[in-house]
Amino acid sequence: MTGWLIVVLIVVVVGAVFMTLYQGSITQIWNSIVSKITGLLS
Repeated sequence: MTGWLIVVLIVVVVGAVFMTLYQGSITQIWNSIVSKITGLLS
């Protein structure tokens, strides 16, 4: 489980950086990724 937590943290950090650097279409891609992750977890 700790491995999954590390992966999620890395994805969140990278996603935050991308959202800061590229406002726009990247946020839509990020939202779809988040929805897929939450779908897998639930």
